[in-house]
Amino acid sequence: MFAHQLYGIQPDAFSLAKALGNGYPIGGFGVRPDWLDVLGVGSHATTFGGTPLACAAAGAVLDTIRDQNILANCIQAAQYLAEQLTQLTANSPSWHDVRHLGLLIGLPCDHAVSSVVAAAAKRGLLVLSAGANVLRLLPPLTVTSGEIDQAVAILADSLAEAQA
Repeated sequence: MFAHQLYGIQPDAFSLAKALGNGYPIGGFGVRPDWLDVLGVGSHATTFGGTPLACAAAGAVLDTIRDQNILANCIQAAQYLAEQLTQLTANSPSWHDVRHLGLLIGLPCDHAVSSVVAAAAKRGLLVLSAGANVLRLLPPLTVTSGEIDQAVAILADSLAEAQA
C-alpha cells in the first residue's frame, strides 16, 4: 500500500492526502503506536481532515483498493508498461533506462524532453517531465493493458515527431 513497505522501513509518521479521497479533499496522518500521544486531540489543525463525508469517501476508496485488487493490478501493469517502454526505447541511444517504482515511471534521456511532452499532449496523452531530461509517466492505478498499448503507440509517434 505504501512505498516504505517495499523497503522494510517503519517510519515514525507519514502523511497522505489527495488519492485517499479519490478527488474528495482529505488528509491523513499515520504514526507508530509509540508516538500516538505526541499530537493530542486538538493540538494539530488540518484543512482537509476529519469531516464525516471525507472520512466516508476515504473508507470507500480503501475498500475499493482492497476489494477490487487494485494493488495487484498496479504490479502487473507496471511490469507490462516497463517492458513495453523498454522495447520502445531499446534502439535509441538517447534513452537510457526505464526507471519505475510501481506505476511511477521515469525515462532518462540525453536531451530535454519538452518536445516529447508537447507531441504526446497533441495526441491526447498527458505525460510530464521530471527535470529537463526525464520523461515521467504516472498512469492511473486501474490502467489496463489495452490502455498501456494505446499510450505506448502514442508515445512512439510522439518520440518520432520529437526526433524529426
